[in-house]
Amino acid sequence: MRSAACMIVLCGLFAAGEARACSVPVFRYALERWKPSRHPAYVFHRGPLSDAHKSALAKLDGPANVEATLVDLDEEEDPDVLALWERYGEEDALPFVVVLYPDAGDDQPPAWTGRLDEKALAPLLDSPARREIVKALTRGDSAVWVLMLSGDRDADDAAAKPLEKELARLQKEIELPEQPEEGSMLLTELPLKVAFTVVRLDRKKPEEAAFVRMLLDSDDDLDKATGPIVLPIFGRGRVLVGLEGGSLTARQIGSWARFLCGACSCRVKELNPGRDLLMTADWDALIGARGEEPMKEPKASDAGPRIPPGEQGEKADGDARSGPVVSACGETPLRKLLPYGIGAGAVLSLFCAVWLVFRNRPNATVPDSGPVVNPSTHEARDLVRGPADGVKPAPDGVREGTRPPEAGPGGSGDRD
Repeated sequence: MRSAACMIVLCGLFAAGEARACSVPVFRYALERWKPSRHPAYVFHRGPLSDAHKSALAKLDGPANVEATLVDLDEEEDPDVLALWERYGEEDALPFVVVLYPDAGDDQPPAWTGRLDEKALAPLLDSPARREIVKALTRGDSAVWVLMLSGDRDADDAAAKPLEKELARLQKEIELPEQPEEGSMLLTELPLKVAFTVVRLDRKKPEEAAFVRMLLDSDDDLDKATGPIVLPIFGRGRVLVGLEGGSLTARQIGSWARFLCGACSCRVKELNPGRDLLMTADWDALIGARGEEPMKEPKASDAGPRIPPGEQGEKADGDARSGPVVSACGETPLRKLLPYGIGAGAVLSLFCAVWLVFRNRPNATVPDSGPVVNPSTHEARDLVRGPADGVKPAPDGVREGTRPPEAGPGGSGDRD
């Protein structure tokens, strides 16, 4: 029992330590530890590939987060792969490439389709806007806020000015979690700071066509938006949310900014909001890791159910994006109450430990102080608390008004 009590106390202390363990902001934890999900790319062909096609395949399966799979249509038997070809393939364009999103459902269109050609693949794998985003993130910026222009200059300016003003205010207001002097969990020497960059993206430029499509597919109904859209990108090219129309407000911008700058409470990437974009970057080399072994990332299957990032934010025109519920200091309300929960758990653990230790403790010997009495008799009760008020002892020792009834038919009669 005592060993069980010790285990309870140790488990309580371990849980408390784990709850306090991570003080790394979300954006930095994602940059240093979250590997980008790879986009499946199926390369359909018939027969051997030419040298030009092999060169294009090497580009496709290069440093970008893409996983290429060759599919010879003359030999392939997988019904799912053949169904993908029947749905999106073009016989006269072989070799033909179909690139899917990492978390794509059966009914979601592919991220890109086209010929296996270096020139055709170039805007899929990289673009000027993505290079600018990679540059900002790898120098330590908290997030890059992509402003996808609508083409309406007045509407775009009306969105850009409040965005830049709000981000400038948040850079001064938000305080990052305090880092321990010893035992830091940071894996790079990048400066830990609150810094936001705005990148304007012209959705009509051909070199950005693939990137624009990925961003529009990252959130529900963004492809239907006609006005400007704001999309924060962090970590290793992970888009967080799309804000447009009634959801493009200072409150929503501030909520998501504080979420990114708050302490990382969930280390499983798949349980956090966002989607990994297709980027060409050697992230480990660009951020200058110190050579420390990153902690082993838990799998989503090993974690509990995902807790949504927050409640529904402001609504206007019936279409608003939900933002994370955060306090003014950048913490979620649950995280703010965490110290109280830890304290309550410690007290409960201590109480349980004491109870288990003394539960089976041998009874102490009580000195003989008189005859043992049956607590069910009136005499025993009278020894403890005396006769009840208003009740007189009867000559036979049984109080008046409390005499047992006479035994009925078949009974045993009066007791001796």
